[in-house]
Amino acid sequence: MSPLGRSICLSLALLLSAAGAGCRWANLEAENDRLREEVMDLTDQVTGLKARNRELIAELSQASTAPGSLPDAVRQATPRVAGIEIDRLSHARDEDEDGMPETILVYITSRDGRERFVQLVGELVVTATVAHGKAPAVTVGSITLNPAELRDAYRNGFMGTHYSVTVPIDVSALSRGDLDLPCLVCATFEDGLMGQHHTAERSVPLHRGR
Repeated sequence: MSPLGRSICLSLALLLSAAGAGCRWANLEAENDRLREEVMDLTDQVTGLKARNRELIAELSQASTAPGSLPDAVRQATPRVAGIEIDRLSHARDEDEDGMPETILVYITSRDGRERFVQLVGELVVTATVAHGKAPAVTVGSITLNPAELRDAYRNGFMGTHYSVTVPIDVSALSRGDLDLPCLVCATFEDGLMGQHHTAERSVPLHRGR
């Protein structure tokens, strides 16, 4: 083989070797990224399990404590639900943009005796009705959240701390003109700890759209 041929062969060998190294490096990087994601997921799971474990320990401790054995200072300082409210940003949503809303997104806040947010533990029922003048009101939607579902509805973001509830509605029995009528959204909370009931109402327009 001529010197030129040997030089070309050597160059090709070097190129192939570099390409192979590049592929191996890319595969290694991809594998490292996947492993990092798995570690992050496992870390989040461990953190969640630890928090749930602490919660279960607290529940067990509470269950084993006689109701009358708590000091008065502790009982008096324990936050309790004093009322709930439906936020003014609650609105109807037209998902398919056909001019007829399919859901109402209801934002619910709760407060204790000091007007501070307090978590809800119990059952929440949200209904939406439309009144036709003197005719009976028409219920267009309703949803009931059990204690676990209500806990999952908890949100804490740019809107502050609240509960977000999506109420499916059916307005097929209404005319498009009826969409201009006020829709009364009513939320009823049954406190699973104290047995008390709290209600809130707010008029939500149906024609706002998405």
